[in-house]
Amino acid sequence: MEKRRRCAWMGHEPGSKIVWAHGDVVRFACPKPEITAESLAWLELYPVWQARKEAVEWARDVEAMILLDREWEKARDEQQHRK
Repeated sequence: MEKRRRCAWMGHEPGSKIVWAHGDVVRFACPKPEITAESLAWLELYPVWQARKEAVEWARDVEAMILLDREWEKARDEQQHRK
């Protein structure tokens, strides 16, 4: 099954097919195994931060919120250009 799904821990072979793409990001393997507990926590924190714009405690959290905000804006702009 791992071979059929081309899961991340198997790596990818030259000439592999793309299994996931969004914008300018392309993956040749399932990205799900690469999601860490910390990155999942950032994804859960982002909508709260976006709604309240409250200060977050740690510099890494601030950096993650800024990165997610940029990606959100970029995705929203791309979607508006398609309409």
